[in-house]
Amino acid sequence: MDAAISECRTRTVEHIALPEDESFRMEMVKDKSWGAYNYYQGANQSLIQINTDLPVIVGNALVLGCHEGYPGHHVQGIYNERAYRTKGWAEYSVLALYAPAAPLNEGGGDYGVELAFPGGEQLAFERDVLYPLAGLDPSMAATFDAFRSAMADLDGAALTISQMYLDGEIDKAKAIDLTQHYELMARDIAEKSLDFDEEYRSYVINYSVGEDLVRDYVERAGESPADRWAAYERILSQPTLPADLERAR
Repeated sequence: MDAAISECRTRTVEHIALPEDESFRMEMVKDKSWGAYNYYQGANQSLIQINTDLPVIVGNALVLGCHEGYPGHHVQGIYNERAYRTKGWAEYSVLALYAPAAPLNEGGGDYGVELAFPGGEQLAFERDVLYPLAGLDPSMAATFDAFRSAMADLDGAALTISQMYLDGEIDKAKAIDLTQHYELMARDIAEKSLDFDEEYRSYVINYSVGEDLVRDYVERAGESPADRWAAYERILSQPTLPADLERAR
């Protein structure tokens, strides 16, 4: 995780100017419904917690590093505090979880890895750096990456299963069975995935829907990295709602 989040930061600061005193602390925790969480502390500082109830797979290290850190929640917190401290926008002094901006916060965090590691750069860094650190065979990285890309076509299945479970259309046992079947998960991981649904309920939709919104907006800005990072920074630096990204078409 140290190597992953360090690389996420290196790639982010090439495009986004961050305060010299910004930093974060990282803790490993247990007994949480989520995989990772960022608690922005103020003064350009964050506490990032990684849940170790289940093993953290090597393919999630950059995802978590970008989502919780750079250019995700840690950077979002810095921009929110800047809006409050320098512009007096009091609404930015509070981060409401269930709010119109939630799809942009979570979607922007999820899109962060694609922004920071475009094309095959995620695979290359995982193969050359993370696999050796984890004691895994680097020759398997390409196979895992192909599997990950293929599985992305089934992302919508997770939301459908969550909706059916939360609406009482299926019971927990059926939800676990369907999650195992459509997301190719071991049973303990499938069971754990429902903990988040039970605690945060409809919040789960913010991740995939928000990522689609942010990706579509950023990639319409141009093909160059500079254009895409500038578009992403606009979302961070000015009052923006999901509908604003749609209207920008």
